[in-house]
Amino acid sequence: MTRSLRILPIVITAIAVAQTDTASVLSLEQCISSAVRKSPPIIQARARYDEMNANAGVTATGFIPDITLAGRYEVPISTRGGETSATNLSANIVLSQSVIAYIGTFHRHAMAQLQSEIARVQMEGAYRDTVLSVQRAYFAAMAAREYSTVYSNRMRRLEETIFTKKLERQYDLESSAAMTMMNADMERIRHSQFLQETAYTNSIRQLLIAMGEKEYRSCDVSLQEDGNVEYRSDAVIAGAVSNSWKLKTALLDLRQEEVRLAESDLAYWPTVTLNAGYYYYRTISDLTEARLGVSFSYPITAWLETMLRSEGISHRVSAARNKVEDLRVAIRQDAREAYESYASLIREESLLKTEYTASIQYLAILRQYYRQGRITYSSLEPQEDKLFRIESDIAANRHKLRNIRAILADHIRTVRL
Repeated sequence: MTRSLRILPIVITAIAVAQTDTASVLSLEQCISSAVRKSPPIIQARARYDEMNANAGVTATGFIPDITLAGRYEVPISTRGGETSATNLSANIVLSQSVIAYIGTFHRHAMAQLQSEIARVQMEGAYRDTVLSVQRAYFAAMAAREYSTVYSNRMRRLEETIFTKKLERQYDLESSAAMTMMNADMERIRHSQFLQETAYTNSIRQLLIAMGEKEYRSCDVSLQEDGNVEYRSDAVIAGAVSNSWKLKTALLDLRQEEVRLAESDLAYWPTVTLNAGYYYYRTISDLTEARLGVSFSYPITAWLETMLRSEGISHRVSAARNKVEDLRVAIRQDAREAYESYASLIREESLLKTEYTASIQYLAILRQYYRQGRITYSSLEPQEDKLFRIESDIAANRHKLRNIRAILADHIRTVRL
C-alpha cells in the first residue's frame, strides 16, 4: 500500500504529460473561429438572410409600370362580291400604372427590407449565441482542468504527510486509525479527481459540438488567461440595450406591424389607374394615334372589411410596442444583475486570495509542528481540508468570473456581419 501511494502522483503526472503531448492545444479564438464557419445555426441563419435579401430585390420590380406590346396582322383568303378586303395591320404599346398599387409597392418593398433586416439580426443572434456556447464549453473544460490540479495538489500534500520520514517510526502518532483515515482520504480524493477528468472529457465533447465538429478528437484547452477588461455599470447596461439582437428583432417586428397598418389604410382609397398608349393601324390607309386615359373604381362593400382589418392590425401594433418596452426593461435588469454579479465575484476573488495566503502560512507552521511530532494528523487534517476548500472556491470563483465576463463582453460587443 505504501509503495502504491508513493508512486500515485507520479503516475498521474505522467498521464497528464502524455495527454498534453499527444493532444492539440486549442485556443479560445480558434474554437470560436471554427464554430462561426461550421455552426449549423449560423449557416441556416445566413441562408435565410440571403433568401430574404433576394426577395427584397424582387419586390422592387413593382415600381416598374405595366408595359404591354401587342400586334395584329390579317390577310384576306377569299372574297365573294364587293371589293377585295385589304390587309390589316395593327400594333400598339400601352403603359399602365395603378396609383394605389404604386404606393402599395413602397409598403411591400419596405416590408421585404424589414424581413431582410430581421434575418440579418437573427444571424447576428446566432453568432452571439454560438460564441457564448463555445465560451461556456471552453471555460467548463478549463474549470475541470483546474479542479483536477486542486485535487492533485491535495494528494501531493497528503502523500508528504503520510511519508514524513521523521514520524515513520520515531513517534507513535501513525496509529492504525490515523493511517486508515489518511488512506480513506487518499481514495476519496483520487475518486474526485477521476470525476474531474471525466468532466473534462465531457466538456471537450461539448466544445467540439459547439465548434461544429462531427467527430470526437483528442484536444486540450489553454489555461492562459487573456487580459482582463474592467467593466463599468453604465457602459454594460447601455451596450446591452443597444446590442441586444432580441430587442432589435422586436423593434423590427413593431415596424412591420406599422407598415401593415399603413398598407391596410390604402384600401380606403379608390383604385386609380393611369394609361398611356401609342396605336398604329394599317388597312387601306395608315392611322396612328396616342391615347391617355384614367380610370377609377371604389368597392363600397370593402370599406367595412378594411375598417375591421385595420382595427385588428392596430391592436397588434400596440402589442408589439408593449413587447419592445417590456423587453427593454428586462434587458436593463439582466445587465444590471450581471454587472452586480461581476462586482461581487471580483470582491470575492480578492478575499479568497487573502484567505489563501493566510491559510498557506498557517499550514506551513502546522506541518512543521507535525514533523516535530508536536501534533497528530487529526490536528493537521482540518487545516489541510480548509486549504483544499479555499483552492476549490478559487477555481469555482474563477470559472464564474470567466462566464460573467463573457456575458458582459457580449453586451458591449458590436457585431457586423
